Amino acid sequence: MHKSNTRVVALEAICSVILEKKSLSAFVYPDPDDALAKSLVFGTIRFYHQLNDIVTDLLDHSLKKEDLDIHCLMLLGAYQILHSNVASHASVFETVNVAIDLDKDWAKGLINAILRQIDRNKEKLLAQTHYSHPTWMVKKIKQNYPNDFEQIFSQNNIQAPMTIRVHPKYPIADYRQALDQAGITSEPLNVALQALVLDKPVSVYD
Repeated sequence: MHKSNTRVVALEAICSVILEKKSLSAFVYPDPDDALAKSLVFGTIRFYHQLNDIVTDLLDHSLKKEDLDIHCLMLLGAYQILHSNVASHASVFETVNVAIDLDKDWAKGLINAILRQIDRNKEKLLAQTHYSHPTWMVKKIKQNYPNDFEQIFSQNNIQAPMTIRVHPKYPIADYRQALDQAGITSEPLNVALQALVLDKPVSVYD
C-alpha cells in the first residue's frame, strides 16, 4: 500500500470519529495489518484537543462543513510533525498528497502553509502544556491548583503504559503466564487487582 493510501485510510478513520461521532472500534481497516495507519489514527485521536487548538489558531477562518475532512487532515499532519517519528518534510509531503487523493487540490497550499508553521514553531507549541486538555478542564485545573497546574498538564500529556483488565473469571497469575508465553511482559497493578501493565504496547486487535 502506498504511503498516501495509508494516510487516506487513517483520515477516514479519524473523520468517522471526529465528524461522524462514531466509535473507533466500528471502523474497518481495509488492511488489518496496516500498523502505520492505526498508529496515526490512535495518535491523532489521543492528541485531538492539542492538535485541534493549534490548527484552529493558525487558520484565518473556519472551513466549510463539506471541507472539514481537510481540517482533520491537518490534524493528522500536525500529529506526525509533533509526536511521531516521521520526518517533518515527509509528514508535510505525504499529508499534502492526501488532498490530491481527495480531489481537493485547492487545499494543498493551505495544508502546506499550516504544517510548515507548526514545524517551525514545534518546540514552542510542545511547551504549551495546556494543549491536549479541553478548555473547561484547563479552566478548572487552573482554578483548583493555581500553583501546580503546569505540572499537572505536563504529567497528563505523558503517554501512560498500556494496561489491560483481566476478566475476573480468569486467575490473574494464569493470564500473566499466558502473556509471558506469548512474549509479552507484564506487571500487576496494586490499585486494581485484575489489571496488568504491559512492558510494551501491543495491537488491540490481536
